[in-house]
Amino acid sequence: MDHRRVLTRLTCLAAALLLPLCALGEESPRGEVRILISAAGDCTLGGEVKSGIDRRFARSADKHGLDWFLSNVRGIFASDDFTLVNLEGPLTTQTRYASKKYVMRGRPAYAAILSSSSVEVANLANNHTLDFGEQGYLDTQAALDGAGIGHCGGTAVFYGEKDGYTVGFLGFDQWNHTGSQAVAAVRAVREKCDLIVVSMHWGEEYHYVREGWQQKAGRALIDAGADLVIGTHPHVIQGIERYKGKYIVYSLGNFCFGGNTDPDDKDCYIFQQAFTLTENGAADAGVRVIPCSVSSSASVNDYRPTPLSGDRANRLMKKIAGYSSVQGGKWLPED
Repeated sequence: MDHRRVLTRLTCLAAALLLPLCALGEESPRGEVRILISAAGDCTLGGEVKSGIDRRFARSADKHGLDWFLSNVRGIFASDDFTLVNLEGPLTTQTRYASKKYVMRGRPAYAAILSSSSVEVANLANNHTLDFGEQGYLDTQAALDGAGIGHCGGTAVFYGEKDGYTVGFLGFDQWNHTGSQAVAAVRAVREKCDLIVVSMHWGEEYHYVREGWQQKAGRALIDAGADLVIGTHPHVIQGIERYKGKYIVYSLGNFCFGGNTDPDDKDCYIFQQAFTLTENGAADAGVRVIPCSVSSSASVNDYRPTPLSGDRANRLMKKIAGYSSVQGGKWLPED
């Protein structure tokens, strides 16, 4: 018999019996944890139906396979803890669509485009979510659930977890949600989360300068308890603001975007922020901006977002900086 092992067991048992009864059931203190969030812009996995643009995306999927679309950013997303995108367009086989100028749709199987490249969360609060009605929306949720991808939007909150800490992802759009509703939702989940990321589908299309009401709304979300606000919808980039030590990213631009075969502006970017979480709360551990193009081809949109380098990267970084106000921010080192 191993007497040292017996002695150890007896010592542990004695220590447990001597614990005050009030201590029983208390959780152990959580240690310091680092969480890295990546955010990318509008992903229309498919395309516009009435014009037949969705068929071009389908041909690319049939030719290259679903793993191909995000292959140039997979390493970035795989190295973080959570990647958030805006899924702009339902994944459904429904054929009856809403009466509007543009209606987007993709195959339910396209959810694997996201899951195969380590995208963990999709915002569904946007102006194309209901293009194929309530059933199209339900089909989209089912496709994401089947692929293991969390989703948020409106009253739906996605809760992620790492090492005992909870990250809450919320999503809202300017057509279906008021600013006061978004603020109330953030306050309602603040006590349930150690970190809150809010996706906002807002602003004016093709405007590089954020609207005054966007700034007011973004700051109100920070005041309500959000730790990071991520914006989409304008289809072009907008700047970044640092407010009370937290970031509002007004527009990331398009990303894997099947809604346009050859957009005039292919600029976009990935925003990353690291947080240090302790029992005392979340602290900013630095941010990183990764300049990208929506396409690996300069001449057409091949739906394959690609990080830029050299002069092209420097040009886009200067462009983003020109619309931004991030004084006092901490930057993550380049990989």
